[in-house]
Amino acid sequence: MRKINVLFCEIYHDGSVGGSHSILFNLVKSINKENFDVSVLFYGDNLYVNKMRNIGAKVDIVNFALKKRGGNRIFRKLYNEIYKNYISVDLIRDYLKENKIDVLFINNTLYTSSNYIIAASSLGIPIIICERGINTYSKREIELSSRVYASVPMSDAIMESLHEQKLQSRKIIRIYDGIDFKSLTPKKNRQSVLDELNIPQCAQIAGIVGNIKPWKGQTYFIDGVMALADSRPDLYGVIIGGYAERDREYYNQIKEKIAVAGLDQRFVFTGYREDVADILGALDVFVHASTKPEPFGMVVPEAMAARTPAVATNFGGPLESLDYGNCGILVPPCDGSAIAEAIDRYLSDSAFMKETVEKAYTRCVDFFDLYKNISEIEQLIADAFLSGGVSNYEK
Repeated sequence: MRKINVLFCEIYHDGSVGGSHSILFNLVKSINKENFDVSVLFYGDNLYVNKMRNIGAKVDIVNFALKKRGGNRIFRKLYNEIYKNYISVDLIRDYLKENKIDVLFINNTLYTSSNYIIAASSLGIPIIICERGINTYSKREIELSSRVYASVPMSDAIMESLHEQKLQSRKIIRIYDGIDFKSLTPKKNRQSVLDELNIPQCAQIAGIVGNIKPWKGQTYFIDGVMALADSRPDLYGVIIGGYAERDREYYNQIKEKIAVAGLDQRFVFTGYREDVADILGALDVFVHASTKPEPFGMVVPEAMAARTPAVATNFGGPLESLDYGNCGILVPPCDGSAIAEAIDRYLSDSAFMKETVEKAYTRCVDFFDLYKNISEIEQLIADAFLSGGVSNYEK
């Protein structure tokens, strides 16, 4: 069988980068290049464009969702509908034909991809869509799902949602996002990380990782650390992650919250970091505080792989990753007091902490290994290609 020409699409373009970008990067980096020709399409420039190019991937930046923003409101709405349903479909179809794509792999969701589905299916190109969230689909989107070869939820929680809404994809296959254990080996020791963050070596550290957004729950993490400020004077809170411009107000609010409490010296905002493995390795406790179900939450298995004890809200992907509480402490959403109690339990009971992190590490190895994930995706792409014989360019 000749090489399969796969186009990976990352549609989100709000200026931030997150788990979907890093997962796509690992996939493109690790996929077997003897069997697959790989290209990547981004809607906007981001930190991963050059990273992809540096590993030899062909990368284009094209926004097929560009909208008209000026002019009369009614005319603008009509124009945007025509653009979405007709003009963008033609542009995508031309792009797929010009690049002779065999399989289209959409890295986000059916919810944002109707124009891609229409364009690719009209050319007989098999479509694989990653479902990285628990979404509500319209009747039209569910009908369009019948043109999708495979929907790939990253957790059982998402898979159950797809079945409940009766998505009509030919296949619905849960494939966990994978951890590259080699890339998670810390390059800096704890002392170096603390020196860089201006945190005393004697400190105990709780940290939260993720883009700074209201639903990520940084404010409840802050509440939890604040609740322990008096009883644990050596406890510091580290907030790892950048923010998009639309979330600037939330970022300013949580900074102000800390300032009003007079605890500026006890919290560190790192911004976006590429050395998350180093920081995870330096934490005493990792907290995942999302206020709504996280579809997967890649950073939870990353903490498990780093043998860092984890606290997470008790729904969505983290619930599944932590084996329903067997491999970490689960807390209700929007509950800083519960987060404080969980942090305190780990710091107070070293035997419990050690037992929990070892169980978490074993589960991570068994279920979240990157190369098992890659192998499953490679097989799915090959099956999708063979399901349609060959692409229209050779029919």
